[in-house]
Amino acid sequence: MNLKPPAGGSPLKRQPLPTTTKHQWSVLLQTLLIAGFVERSRWTRSEAVFHGGTSLKLGWGSPRWSEDLDFLLKKDHLQEAEQHIQSAVAFARAHLARIDAALQVEVSGKTTNRMARYAVSMSKPGLLGKAMVKAEFWGVEDSYLERYPSALRLPEPPQELAQAGYFVRVSSMMPMATLNAVMCDKLVAVANRPYFKARDIFDMYWIQQERSFERPTPEQMARDVLVHASAYDAPMDPEQAHAPKLEFTSDQKLAYSMAGALRTWVDSIQTPEYLVKAQTELKTFLVDSMGGMHLWETYWKGQVSTMIDDAGAMALRCADALEEIVGDVEGDRSRPAPARESPRG
Repeated sequence: MNLKPPAGGSPLKRQPLPTTTKHQWSVLLQTLLIAGFVERSRWTRSEAVFHGGTSLKLGWGSPRWSEDLDFLLKKDHLQEAEQHIQSAVAFARAHLARIDAALQVEVSGKTTNRMARYAVSMSKPGLLGKAMVKAEFWGVEDSYLERYPSALRLPEPPQELAQAGYFVRVSSMMPMATLNAVMCDKLVAVANRPYFKARDIFDMYWIQQERSFERPTPEQMARDVLVHASAYDAPMDPEQAHAPKLEFTSDQKLAYSMAGALRTWVDSIQTPEYLVKAQTELKTFLVDSMGGMHLWETYWKGQVSTMIDDAGAMALRCADALEEIVGDVEGDRSRPAPARESPRG
């Protein structure tokens, strides 16, 4: 695209950034940032873990596009998040300079006592619009990170990058959430979030189709979910704080509130209105490699009802197990203590 004005003429109007190019830039920027974290931060599993929807795509091969990069980071290292993001951005800029020196990458963000959140954008002079990637670091206690199921995996650049002529090499592995860990995170999210994301439904459905998903018993899943929920006893963003749907005053109350919230969520997604809403949202995240709708129309659109049923069934199994766990504890407490033998025999 020639953006130079004709000799002696007025500057050309900025052209809108094509949707396909914007999608490609977002995927490229996201992948370069991950490559930058791998190359320059070199986290161990006890320091940070890449989790969330994008970890499913880059680490496990999910077909769903995800715009955010989500990390668990040791709480006492949260102030180092800016150094990590700036190093990754510098890595991305160096790579992009070899592709097109006119590409510009900017970063902005903020850090609270529990979270560091950044927005990284890529633009080009003469084009109206930009690609955006969000990176979020959630501060957790050392003990939580040690118990969080993770594995060292090599992030795989999406195939659409090579198809578009962009080649990114990720040099080594990074700590990523296991499929079981992401499933637990999703169950906590749908129970505690004040709004619904159809993306959660797809992720829960897709994980259950994968051979690497270990399929724990409902009781083990429930116990794991309680551990995962313990990290979210404070609002993630104080500026957008909402009354928590879960009760964190005791393990029993957390389990009961989690079970109730999961049942409420299942009821809310099993309506014709939600099916339409889910289809509308998911078609923007299940796109072809070039951002097209062919794959959605021919494959995914007809499976949304099944996705909802499978995700709901998983949530109900977890809710049942949570209530059984609390019932067992209360039953043990109500039983009379066995008679103590006299020390004299």
